[in-house]
Amino acid sequence: MSIAAHPKRATLVETWDHIFRIKGNGAADPVVEFGVGATVKWISTGLYEITWLENPMKYVGLDGVSFEATTASQLAGYTAVAGNYNTSTFKLRISITNSSFALADLTSTQWAIITVVFKETGVNP
Repeated sequence: MSIAAHPKRATLVETWDHIFRIKGNGAADPVVEFGVGATVKWISTGLYEITWLENPMKYVGLDGVSFEATTASQLAGYTAVAGNYNTSTFKLRISITNSSFALADLTSTQWAIITVVFKETGVNP
């Protein structure tokens, strides 16, 4: 079943949310449970890379990352930070850190829901 896209009310016009839900897999590529048009790869401890298969428009930024786990305390203090988006390769790296501010991999009982925002080029706010 497909769902029609609906315009979002925002101060920046013509934005598109790219939403991914990944399940941790330790020191290996995560399982992408939701998200189309891109791959998500494990690069090194706590570092994941999203690669879009084609130009996803003009990069706006990382809207947010939320975390889930079978036991909530597993993710206490976890944060995520986006690196620079590469407009030539369509890649965005995301670093995940634990409560000690050390890079940390997601385990098989942990998930990250990642929302990245793009906008149509040539459309001004």
